[in-house]
Amino acid sequence: MALLGHFQKLQAVKITPQGFYLSDNQEEEILLPNKFVPENLAVGDEIEVFVYKDSEDRIIATTQKPLIEFGKVAVLEVVDTARFGAFLEWGLDKHLLLPHSEQIGEVRIGEKVVVVLYIDIKTKRLAASEKIDNYLINTDIELQENQKVNIIVYRKTPLGYSVVIENRYMGLVHLDHSHRKLDIAEQTTGYVSKIRPDNKIDIILNLHGYQGHDNAVEEILEKLKNAENGFLPFNDNSSPEEIDRYFNMSKKLFKKSIGTLYKRQLIRLTDRGIELKAINNEQ
Repeated sequence: MALLGHFQKLQAVKITPQGFYLSDNQEEEILLPNKFVPENLAVGDEIEVFVYKDSEDRIIATTQKPLIEFGKVAVLEVVDTARFGAFLEWGLDKHLLLPHSEQIGEVRIGEKVVVVLYIDIKTKRLAASEKIDNYLINTDIELQENQKVNIIVYRKTPLGYSVVIENRYMGLVHLDHSHRKLDIAEQTTGYVSKIRPDNKIDIILNLHGYQGHDNAVEEILEKLKNAENGFLPFNDNSSPEEIDRYFNMSKKLFKKSIGTLYKRQLIRLTDRGIELKAINNEQ
């Protein structure tokens, strides 16, 4: 049976004036409307589609790429509000409902919210929820301490910032382990500091000590190698906010790291920024 909210491969089994009907070798057939049918699709072909319910509550397949899948977390924009909830832009023709009962606070048009995609028990429709910790449970944790991870800032708590880790787990950035203010719905990277016996996960924005310094050196070097002409417009005069936005590290760690690169004769320091010596033929 086709699964709502998932990408899946289905087989084209029948063509009609409305489009192709698709199946996963079960009795159920799902319409792929003409506007989503790619050229050269023929009966018998397999095609990857996303399955959802349209405005008439029919199960429909689409080749459009939504910004979120079932059970996953994403940052989506509020495009409209109503008495019963808000509507989010998620990449499909039909906007995604964030029911009022699944909101944490008042949401406004233009605001970005952190939500998980679930199936409403009563309506059997896909919907969004801001109450992410009701849906993400820290079990079967496939993370290691000091591992670099992608995080989404979920909300602020008295202890720090609650974050979603790799779209699968909940974690916490303690206030005393954050060198800057984090914004709700911000997407950034961090490191696994500790996995506790109760499966709670502590996240830090930068590694401490030599390992953190070595990682920062490699991060700056890699960004320089990928930059045009091996140049980046950052130096001692750059603000902590500018450095953090681009390198995701404190200014103190940045200065220490470029000092290391300079001593290794890998970079030049200029009034405009830093640049790789190799690119400038200065070995």
